[in-house]
Amino acid sequence: MSIQLGVYLARKNAEEIVSELKKSEIDCRIQDGTKIFTVYCGNFKRHRDTEAVRALKNKLISRGYKDIFLVLLNETPVNSEQKKPPEKQPPVQREPVQEPAVRHDAPAIEKTFI
Repeated sequence: MSIQLGVYLARKNAEEIVSELKKSEIDCRIQDGTKIFTVYCGNFKRHRDTEAVRALKNKLISRGYKDIFLVLLNETPVNSEQKKPPEKQPPVQREPVQEPAVRHDAPAIEKTFI
């Protein structure tokens, strides 16, 4: 579990936040996404770390970070350079669609508006 502090479009902005908080001895890290950079603080292994989570939350709030979330991370964050691109799938072969028959002898429908 970690506290999600924020999501940034520019890595530089995320790095500035992490650098500022490390000066205050708050352990934070950046997780690279496809086009966003998420800042997480703390790394809690157990649910019984409640007091440590509460203390970190209060520290962050006292520094002006109000919109923070406790998140459960399934894996260790990795840098985008370490991610493998998705494998390309071969195109699906489809049967051609047969067009429905058109009746030319059907009577025309007259529209009337009131």
